[in-house]
Amino acid sequence: MRSLKSLVVCALAGVTALALVAQQKPANIMQIEFQTPKFGMTKQYEEGRKAKAAWHKQLKDPRPLFVWEIMTGEQTGTFAVGGNLVHWKDLDNPPIKEETDQAEWDKVIGPATQSLVTHDYMVLSDISLPSAGTMPSKYGEVLTFNVKMGKTDEFMADVKKITDAIKKTNWPAH
Repeated sequence: MRSLKSLVVCALAGVTALALVAQQKPANIMQIEFQTPKFGMTKQYEEGRKAKAAWHKQLKDPRPLFVWEIMTGEQTGTFAVGGNLVHWKDLDNPPIKEETDQAEWDKVIGPATQSLVTHDYMVLSDISLPSAGTMPSKYGEVLTFNVKMGKTDEFMADVKKITDAIKKTNWPAH
């Protein structure tokens, strides 16, 4: 179940991935934080998020962050914050020290935040159909599939067949 949830978000990550400088092995890891504001503090959260973005810009952080608000479903009102695809090794050497970044987050966003959950997702390039654009779409949709235990390999094989069929038709959807 957990691997299926990761698969769904990986597909979303594949859709929103930006083009990176060509490397031997393309970056395929995306970190997404799910941040839920405290009840009645969404405005303060959003102001803190803007202040944190300005702080990153001031420090010339080369990694952009994208923020989506979840509009429907179980996590309505939660914000998903993610950036470009990276390599695992890039996570060990961030452009801004983790302690410094965390201290700023605690100061400007933390007081308005009820919960923060971080997930690392791997984009599955053999089944992802990312857009060629340089920016993620304004709206996204996530479909969740519940796969019976022990049937993940069979499910993935079927998804690959569907992806191959879509590629053969040159369907413009991503």
